[in-house]
Amino acid sequence: MSTALSIPYLSEPSDSDVFERATQLVEQSGRVPTITDPETASRAGDLAKFLKVAGTKVNELRDLRVRPLNQEVKQINASFKPLSDAIESARKDVIGKITAFQLAEDKRRREDAETARLDALRIHRAAEAEALRKAAEAEESGDSDAAAEALEAAVAVADAPVPTTPAATSTISRGDYGSTTSLRDNWQANVTDFAALPDTFKVTNEAALRGLKGTRPTIPGVEWVNNRVAVAR
Repeated sequence: MSTALSIPYLSEPSDSDVFERATQLVEQSGRVPTITDPETASRAGDLAKFLKVAGTKVNELRDLRVRPLNQEVKQINASFKPLSDAIESARKDVIGKITAFQLAEDKRRREDAETARLDALRIHRAAEAEALRKAAEAEESGDSDAAAEALEAAVAVADAPVPTTPAATSTISRGDYGSTTSLRDNWQANVTDFAALPDTFKVTNEAALRGLKGTRPTIPGVEWVNNRVAVAR
């Protein structure tokens, strides 16, 4: 390393001193060669330490400037929070009541549609039974032509589409001032058996593993790998 190192901040520096020194150290770091000898490694360690000190100083200056602003923002947020919370709580309460109504209305519509389907199905089956009864009577009376016609009618009724429940349209509430409120599906997954989950959906608890790196216990499926790095103090 061609540039000599000097110990920074022997006295309390000004803001410009901190920025200038930090800039010099960053520029100097770009001149660090590939380290091939202990002397270069030791000087590079000093530079890494000075860079850490410079970073601490820069963050201290930033904190001194930002802290009053953060405090002011905190006070502003605190003054608005009670009303904002009250507004959101009121909105959720109103939406909850609308949702309860629309769920009840949606249930009523589906029940009405199912009742209509069952009524149509009963009529369909009654018509089929009546056609078969007439065919049987005609057959018993010896009127083969009438029996054949009645049987064809019974087959036609049997082949007719069976009524199904129509899709119930969602309830929509429209306000006088342009609001539109309707039910929206909001699916979510509730895990009922974690062991049965495919591995794709099982996420490693990295935080818990990092907490064990000091003791490195034996854990099935875990390999402790040591990635050694230089630390300048």
